[in-house]
Amino acid sequence: MEPPRQNELLRSIGTQLLDHVPEEWREIRLAYHAVRKHKAASVEVRKADGSEEEVGITAAIYLDLEKLREGMYRKGKGTWFLLKYTIVSPGRFSVDFDYESEPDFFGVPSNGGDFLDDLRHFPRDDENIPAWLAQKISGN
Repeated sequence: MEPPRQNELLRSIGTQLLDHVPEEWREIRLAYHAVRKHKAASVEVRKADGSEEEVGITAAIYLDLEKLREGMYRKGKGTWFLLKYTIVSPGRFSVDFDYESEPDFFGVPSNGGDFLDDLRHFPRDDENIPAWLAQKISGN
């Protein structure tokens, strides 16, 4: 996926997030953990008064996140497991993609088969397979 398409998807995700948060927001933090068939997201909103609220995300946001993950695959390198997307009022945003860390799916259990399926779909060269992933797929 070329950078303009990545930016288009990131803008779409941001716009959709903004449509689903309280008007008095100051910061929005989306965390997304994914392998091909197992994914989880968390959105936390910090309001003007300093309080925080967790909000859900729409199916359309999930779909854009999946398109982004699929499109960012690089032969031999794989694709990212974790995304952190932060929007700070009035609308500045930053996104971090993590290709190395193990997704924890916010406590929802996964199995080695989920990770093996992901590796088959998004192959990585041996030097790009993190130790935790090698352990998961070996069944240890």
